[in-house]
Amino acid sequence: LRGGIASLNREGRERLLTAFEQVNSNFTLLFRHLFGGGEANLVLVESDDPLEAGLEIMCQPPG
Repeated sequence: LRGGIASLNREGRERLLTAFEQVNSNFTLLFRHLFGGGEANLVLVESDDPLEAGLEIMCQPPG
């Protein structure tokens, strides 16, 4: 049972990080398009485990 849970957690982390990278990339592109430049990123915070991490939105408009 513990091995199964560990396997599910490992797969969940991999899927979450893959999806997070795609969402972050699209968020950055959308922000630049909407604001005519600038920088924006999503950042996982407060935990080394992505399944337990929080999310911060870092934005800097152009100028």
